[in-house]
Amino acid sequence: MADERESAVVVELPELDAVLDDHRLALDPSRRWGMPAHLTLLYPFVPPASVDRAVVSRFEGVSKGLRQFDAEFDDFGWFAYKVLWLAPSRPEPFEIMISRLTDAFPEFPPYGGVFDEVVPHVTIGEGGAPELLRTAMDAIRPQLPLKSSVTSLSLMTGTTEPGSWHVVERVALGK
Repeated sequence: MADERESAVVVELPELDAVLDDHRLALDPSRRWGMPAHLTLLYPFVPPASVDRAVVSRFEGVSKGLRQFDAEFDDFGWFAYKVLWLAPSRPEPFEIMISRLTDAFPEFPPYGGVFDEVVPHVTIGEGGAPELLRTAMDAIRPQLPLKSSVTSLSLMTGTTEPGSWHVVERVALGK
């Protein structure tokens, strides 16, 4: 049987879980797979079986010169009214991270290169009935803005099995 594991580089945003977790459990399959609240920087990434010291070294190199910062998520967005997401008030630091990862790993374009523009976002729900996504949005809105410290980049691997996603490598950002 082929290895069905995948990998992704994300910014974990644990402070957002207090508000988003119940909604994500109901509406975002990746939450059931073990993915915490996060902002995806690069997916799909290196096949997990190919993650070796050289890949980790390139990954660590991306973080050089990047500083920790506080992120604020203050608005919602939609992709085709099928995916509800939170938007960072300042997407630029995430765009820089995506750009650096793409430069370091050109063989792995974001989302397989299917989108012309990569929009930094935190998925709340996808593929569910639009009215359920709107209900989640209405419940979250009074708690905005949501804030989280961005202190590291995480290389995670997993499958579509419950609880399978886990951190393989975490690289701290400079202060």
